[in-house]
Amino acid sequence: MRGVDSIEFYLDGADKYIARVESSMPPPSGGLVNIRGKTYEVKRKTWAVDHANEFQQTAMRCNVDVVPYRGKARPAKSEPV
Repeated sequence: MRGVDSIEFYLDGADKYIARVESSMPPPSGGLVNIRGKTYEVKRKTWAVDHANEFQQTAMRCNVDVVPYRGKARPAKSEPV
């Protein structure tokens, strides 16, 4: 069985766990993410290899530190045609 990559979100400065998703696509630093109806800004990302000694279950985990977003809503970027 292969390990599953994941992303864990933590409130920056409080080490408070907010959410976990199974994904290999973390949000960019400075990006915005909405969790349970609240918008957060990504401050920092760290990485870990889970089950490093068990080849069949090795997985990557991204730990994302976020802070509540207090800025104005960003306009949607238009896609080139």
